[in-house]
Amino acid sequence: MVTPLRLHRLFSGLKALEVARRAGISPTLLSRVERGQVHPSLRVRRRLSRVLRVPEQTLFGDFWGGMPQKHAYDTRARRAPRDDEKTRCHPPPMH
Repeated sequence: MVTPLRLHRLFSGLKALEVARRAGISPTLLSRVERGQVHPSLRVRRRLSRVLRVPEQTLFGDFWGGMPQKHAYDTRARRAPRDDEKTRCHPPPMH
């Protein structure tokens, strides 16, 4: 899976260590965010968007701060749902 953050970092020509240093975060955190393992805080998202000079929404998803859906950038083939998965009932949400 390639996230927009990683694509923009690679396109900018910056190394991960340099982006992490400029954003004031650890290289480990940057790596985990790039791989979609963690959702960065608002502060981290803003710092990364400033460093890469790309709008935050472009790097991290919709206007309300959501991350892009994994499958949107997943290049691996996905299997079709089985019949029992299509008709599976889910309980109503609890409020």
